[in-house]
Amino acid sequence: MSNKIMKILVMLCEEEYRLVENILFAIDRTIQLIRVRNSKELKFLLSTEGPNLLITEPFFDEQNLSEQLEMNKIFELPTICISNNLIDALKVIQEGAFDFVLRSNLSLDLQRSIKRFCSFSHSQSILNLDEQFKGKLKTQSSNTVMVWEGDRMRPIELNHIVKIKSDGAYSEIYLKEDKRIYTSKNIGVFEDLLKEMKFLRIHHSCIVNLDHVSYYKPGIRAFVTLNESDIEYVSKSKKKHLLRYFNVRKV
Repeated sequence: MSNKIMKILVMLCEEEYRLVENILFAIDRTIQLIRVRNSKELKFLLSTEGPNLLITEPFFDEQNLSEQLEMNKIFELPTICISNNLIDALKVIQEGAFDFVLRSNLSLDLQRSIKRFCSFSHSQSILNLDEQFKGKLKTQSSNTVMVWEGDRMRPIELNHIVKIKSDGAYSEIYLKEDKRIYTSKNIGVFEDLLKEMKFLRIHHSCIVNLDHVSYYKPGIRAFVTLNESDIEYVSKSKKKHLLRYFNVRKV
């Protein structure tokens, strides 16, 4: 853990709050847990406490849904949602929630989810792609992006990025020499940022650097090989885009 105390907001009933409290106590006793009782209190705490995570139901009633989701977007707060309704899962994941946990297996799944969040939060190398900095991400060279390393930023050449893979609401950046970086931004942010570069989203969960494509295997189950050994399949709708880039024609 870092020297900075992690703050987690919890907006759940008393029984589930106590469960979260016990889980966090077992993981790290320095984590500060803050109980939230309603949306008004949540909005205040978001602006004053600078929390790292919110654990909550997706919404308490339909009227508060849009307001709560909008607040989470504004403050870009990772959220773990708890419910027994799978429709809720679809809604919150679409809105960028970090994770969704079913109440039917709450204790074990929530513990795993919180540990996963802590692991992401304290990775030594985190690529920060906040929307507010999108216009500043690129340096004077169009071949670089600015990447966070600890508390500093340094330019990274785009050709060092081999691929970007989706991991729920997060993404994993694969660099040359088998290095990896995690980011709290979803893969759609990268697709938009790199759309004018030599990158292509070849299926729902993967963007590849086309300069690292070694081979292409056509067919029903088409795939590309990156750097001689790393294989990623190509979706049916993306085959033509890949071939167009390499100016491939049937002969």
